[in-house]
Amino acid sequence: MNIAKASLINFYSHSIRIICALGVTKIIAAQTGPAGVAMMGQIANAINLFLPYTNAGIGNGVVKYIAEYNATNQVTEISKVINTSLSITLVSSVVIAIALYAFKNSLSIFLFGSANYSWVFIVFAFCIPFMAFGYSLMYILNGYKRIKEYSTITAINALAFVALSFFF
Repeated sequence: MNIAKASLINFYSHSIRIICALGVTKIIAAQTGPAGVAMMGQIANAINLFLPYTNAGIGNGVVKYIAEYNATNQVTEISKVINTSLSITLVSSVVIAIALYAFKNSLSIFLFGSANYSWVFIVFAFCIPFMAFGYSLMYILNGYKRIKEYSTITAINALAFVALSFFF
């Protein structure tokens, strides 16, 4: 796949993601007003704060080594990289999930000024391992240079987020 085709596929994927994010913001604003948009921003900031730690910062290394070993057809080395990265992701995401659950009231008070929203952190603690493994899958696909699949999953995630925003 050449750079132009990969860039075009990535452009479409990110365009869908941006449009979906704007749509979700519009839905939240219509249903909850400015206060709801502010709360959603706080939740997004919390997700962006904790999510990188669930993979222990190994994403770039996973992409690099899978791409490198794939170019030289070193299947056993690729298997080691994937197994190690998934193990690290499992341990770190579970630790983060436990911490989120343990400090749910404190985080709720800090971010929202009330313990009434601690349920958000319970949901987040439950979901974070799945999110972390989703990112791991994206790192693996990126390492294999599977741009179409990578972009398709990015677009599907954005569309799923829009669908879920109608329920919450």
